[in-house]
Amino acid sequence: MENSLSLRFYEEIVEKDALFADITSTICNHANVKRVMIIPNHEKEALWNDLRMALNRVDDENKKITLFAMQPMPDGNFKTEILGYSLMSALGIKGSELKRLVSRNKQNNINITNMEKY
Repeated sequence: MENSLSLRFYEEIVEKDALFADITSTICNHANVKRVMIIPNHEKEALWNDLRMALNRVDDENKKITLFAMQPMPDGNFKTEILGYSLMSALGIKGSELKRLVSRNKQNNINITNMEKY
């Protein structure tokens, strides 16, 4: 059985990162859960640390926990999948195209973060 969880947070009641880490811990520690896939906000270091601690407390070796991120997240009781590669593949973007774009931008002295006109 597959389930998806989406939440609307109310900051007045609880801080959303704390709630996310708590719910993740609860789900991962449930006896009937065998596979968990998590896509956290990768820009918040405090959330990363909370998730790492919560996932390290999961003591079931048979659970498969995958954390999708933009960079590897070390020291955890989980597998990390690089989200950027999956998104690029789904969009049909090849590594050679990125190399060509970066090379062209260096030649033309263009900042890659401001690509609106391209």
